[in-house]
Amino acid sequence: MISIDIDPAAYILVFAAVVIVILLLILIFIIRQQIYIKKLYEKMGSAMAESVSARHEQEDISLQPAEEELLSYDEYSAGETATEPDEEAVRRQREEERRHLEEERGKDPAEYYTADAIRDNLLALFDRYKLKSFTMSTSDGLVISSTDPDPEEEAARYSYLHQQGKQPEVPNVKLIGVPYKGGTVIGIVKAEDELTEKELEFIERDIRFILRKSV
Repeated sequence: MISIDIDPAAYILVFAAVVIVILLLILIFIIRQQIYIKKLYEKMGSAMAESVSARHEQEDISLQPAEEELLSYDEYSAGETATEPDEEAVRRQREEERRHLEEERGKDPAEYYTADAIRDNLLALFDRYKLKSFTMSTSDGLVISSTDPDPEEEAARYSYLHQQGKQPEVPNVKLIGVPYKGGTVIGIVKAEDELTEKELEFIERDIRFILRKSV
């Protein structure tokens, strides 16, 4: 019987070669999978792009009648006098109302402040000038009367501000100091919009009248 001696190193080389072949096959499989996934993503992206493009085209088509209608309206209204913008019309209307109110407020205060109680006359002033609130306090912050349900804190803060000769930073809040019997009565006026100098003059005049009549 013939015996063949095989060197153990040969076994190791064969085993290593088999392992390398298996690893190469696995690597080739992974690369092919990556290529397949990449192509799949490219196809999906292309399909999505086509879908978005088709949607935009559909939106453009749906907007065309509105654009055509707008153009036809422009053609119809060509040569007509353009109407004023809504904001401009509102501004003009407010100015007209304000001029009318100033004319009314320029009348004798005795026509408006007929009550004996100071609070009733303050409510009349509140209504006459369309105020948010009106508080009358002493120069050291004591509340004389107010349309505000909780005026003490603001009276103290604003009276101190008035003593420093300052006005609040908020434009729709004004302080009016009226000399009275050796002291100063402070009117804290809150309005929806910033008051004009003319309106502030009328309010000061009315405060003087109310003080003479009621205090």
